[in-house]
Amino acid sequence: MGRSPKFTQETKMEIIQRYLNGERLCQLRQTYGFATSSLRSWLKKYRKKGMAGLEPPRINQSYTKEFKERVVQDYITLGLRESS
Repeated sequence: MGRSPKFTQETKMEIIQRYLNGERLCQLRQTYGFATSSLRSWLKKYRKKGMAGLEPPRINQSYTKEFKERVVQDYITLGLRESS
């Protein structure tokens, strides 16, 4: 089960439409309480896939055990190099 998004697809679309219609970013941020980077991300997804791009992911990202182990080993190796 995916995590619950802070903003619904409809709310994101409302924010995007208001922004594209010329409403100031600072006013929208104050009204809805989102980060500027969130709006950039929503706009990019909307322009690429339309409303479907604003749908929340259905599942959380998962990684294989091998990938996780490789990341940890890389972190340990890099951490030892930087502390020397």
